[in-house]
Amino acid sequence: MLYALDPPMDELWRRLEFRNASLPPHTFPITREELELWSTWFERPTLDEHPIFIQ
Repeated sequence: MLYALDPPMDELWRRLEFRNASLPPHTFPITREELELWSTWFERPTLDEHPIFIQ
């Protein structure tokens, strides 16, 4: 089973702010601009695909 989660952008950013505040070694911060760009690359499931992901 594959689950597709699609939280609102503000929630994603809230979580990234928390992550960015205490980065482990050898990691990099993610900016709001990067998050917004990368979110456009995500293909959300279509209505026809919802039965595969949502039960």
